[in-house]
Amino acid sequence: MQQRLIPVRAFPPGRILQREIEARMWTEAHLLAIDKDLPEIISKIIQGKQYITLEIAEKLAEAFGTSVQSWIKLEKNYRLYLAKKAVDSVNNASET
Repeated sequence: MQQRLIPVRAFPPGRILQREIEARMWTEAHLLAIDKDLPEIISKIIQGKQYITLEIAEKLAEAFGTSVQSWIKLEKNYRLYLAKKAVDSVNNASET
């Protein structure tokens, strides 16, 4: 039987997005030139106030030259990590 590996820690999509912007040395002006709504959307994602929806994933994919699926998967994996962490916390609390 193949063992499924689960990451010890998952990073918020906003952190990865912020690092990608920094690596490209993009400014707000760069983002505005790509899409007028992008700076506000990205700011909210970085602050953890916005999930990456399909519509947002499409904008990010276009802006960064990546796939829509990569952004959706990043969000999904982070949300699954948080859910598992919450369940584990409840289970551990009920054992004590």
